[in-house]
Amino acid sequence: MDFFDRYKQLCTAQDILPNSQRAADMFGVTRATITSWGKNKNTPKGDTLVRIADAFGVSVDYLLGRVDDPVDYENPALQAELAGEALEALGGDIKKAAAFQQAVAEDVRREKATQQAGTPRILTLWAQLDLMDQVRVEAYIEGMLAADKYRVQQMKKMG
Repeated sequence: MDFFDRYKQLCTAQDILPNSQRAADMFGVTRATITSWGKNKNTPKGDTLVRIADAFGVSVDYLLGRVDDPVDYENPALQAELAGEALEALGGDIKKAAAFQQAVAEDVRREKATQQAGTPRILTLWAQLDLMDQVRVEAYIEGMLAADKYRVQQMKKMG
């Protein structure tokens, strides 16, 4: 992926039109300059590249396609944000601390999505059954899944 592809992807994630005046103003360039990045496969130089990286919170190396990890581990703001018990527990490894923070954020996001979706109806019904009826329902479902119809579907999924 070249510079302009990554630039467009980052803009889109931030709801910024890549060739817009807003983007040009953010990075101190003209719209024509941005267009040339895409058409001529030009790459911004020096300060402009740094402004773009800082605006999106990624490393210059990521923008240039040198690395696939967008995190700028040298960024003092990131280091300050990650400082604390987690960083210490991970032996001061900033990459591990950033990955840990990202995993926690993803877990929180998933948990919120699950809570918003509510409990599936089947689980609500299941919880209302006594133990004996739960055993019967399990046996019934297992019997249904043993049918040729479902075995063929499973074989297809397995490839």
